Amino acid sequence: MMAFYPTLPHYPHIPNLPYKGKSGCGAYGDGVVEFDASVGAILATLEATGQAENTIVIVTSDNGADLSGGQAGYGHASNSWLRGQKADIHEGGHRVPFIVRWPGVVDAGTVSDATICMTDIFATVADAVGATIPKGGAPDSVSFQSVLYGTSAGTQVRGSVVHHSMDGTFAIRSGPWKLSTGLGTGGFTAPRTIEATPNGPTGALFHLGDDPRETHDLWSEWPGEVERLRRELADIRGR
Repeated sequence: MMAFYPTLPHYPHIPNLPYKGKSGCGAYGDGVVEFDASVGAILATLEATGQAENTIVIVTSDNGADLSGGQAGYGHASNSWLRGQKADIHEGGHRVPFIVRWPGVVDAGTVSDATICMTDIFATVADAVGATIPKGGAPDSVSFQSVLYGTSAGTQVRGSVVHHSMDGTFAIRSGPWKLSTGLGTGGFTAPRTIEATPNGPTGALFHLGDDPRETHDLWSEWPGEVERLRRELADIRGR
């Protein structure tokens, strides 16, 4: 297994000389072009060495994009229409592309709505190679191999996913529901923190199925869901 961490595009934005000016979108865009070329070089090497048909390639990111690279000035929305950015508790900080190339298993162009977490790569790779995880090992990893094979009964393979922001604000995603334990972004985007008012909400609740942009807080309208998710989050953190 090989992990390739090019840190592109990432601050400081310093693309290598062959890629400077290639994008027409500044140093940030040039870094994206260089990253794309790097992935292409890896795929070409797998083909040239005859390993492409027996290799799982995953392209993803550990967080949403940092919006300080000036990309907005070129009309580029790194996190698309999602709210927030890297370090924030909102979807722009956590929902990222997860691209898998597995010839003979994953059909090209297929899309899944399954909610997964980076911790799930461990159990999934173990399944793929026929390895057994020791009892008690990787408790936060859930295999999504059935999603890759297209054999899962539904689109979801795990019950919930827990996130946290740069300042330690937590959120839990369960099905379409997402509860955040704070009122601010908890990260780079202002306001990072918002003080709760007396007897007011101490967090936020969103239905991502209806409101993926997280524009309508349902905390006061769905107190039962708030309590359920708060209990589940407390249980997970207490394990």
